Amino acid sequence: MAFIRGGGAVTPPLKGSFPLDHKAECKSSMKEFLLCLKTNSNEHHKCQKLSKEYLTCRMQKGLMADEDLDELGFKHTVKFAIDPENVAGKKEAKGFLGGLSVKPINPNTESKTA
Repeated sequence: MAFIRGGGAVTPPLKGSFPLDHKAECKSSMKEFLLCLKTNSNEHHKCQKLSKEYLTCRMQKGLMADEDLDELGFKHTVKFAIDPENVAGKKEAKGFLGGLSVKPINPNTESKTA
């Protein structure tokens, strides 16, 4: 039994209960989804298809309430104008070094704002 300091009321989660998968009915889809997250540095948009499959399995097996996937955030697919894979490192490849344009504070001089 959980105790709460101050005697405040406990509020249930917005979507209700989310029972554990004791019979491992959706374990394979869960493992595929988690592996996808791990191999893609937790970039969930790359694993959206597997996430849908996992949630659909849970709904079909009665492990969560049936809900429209659009209401669970799958209405819009993520599209990037710039491929995030190719953005990192472009400035660095051209010689940019972060922090070099910031002038160091000289401890021997007083700040003008002080």
